[in-house]
Amino acid sequence: MEIPDFFIKKLKEQYNENEVEKIKEGLQKRRNVTFRINTLKTNKEEIQIILKQEKIEYDEVSWNKDAIVLKNVTEQDIKKLEIYNEGKIYLQSLSSMLPVIIFYSLFFSVAVIKALFFVYAAI
Repeated sequence: MEIPDFFIKKLKEQYNENEVEKIKEGLQKRRNVTFRINTLKTNKEEIQIILKQEKIEYDEVSWNKDAIVLKNVTEQDIKKLEIYNEGKIYLQSLSSMLPVIIFYSLFFSVAVIKALFFVYAAI
C-alpha cells in the first residue's frame, strides 16, 4: 500500500521522524483477517470444521468466544466462502467487537447494583 504524500506531510507536522516511520511501517504491515461468528445462524464448531476443510489457519480469541483470527488468507478469500455469503460470519476487527462487550459488562453491572439496592432498601 502506498501512503499518499499529503498524509505523510500531515504526520510529519504532528510527530517526530522516528514516530512517522513507525506509523508508516504499521500502515504497510499485513494484518490478520478477523471475524465474528453469527450465532443466530451457526455455531463455532461448524465454522471450525469448515476452516479446517478449507485449510485456513486460525486462532481463537480468549476474550470473545465468537471471534476468530485468520492467519493465511485475505478478506477476498473469505468473501468467496459460503459461510460468509450465507451470513454465518461477519468480517469485523477485534477493536470493533470491544464496545459491545464493554456495554454488556457495564449494563449488567449497573443492573446488579440496582437490584441489590432495591433488595437492601426493602429490608
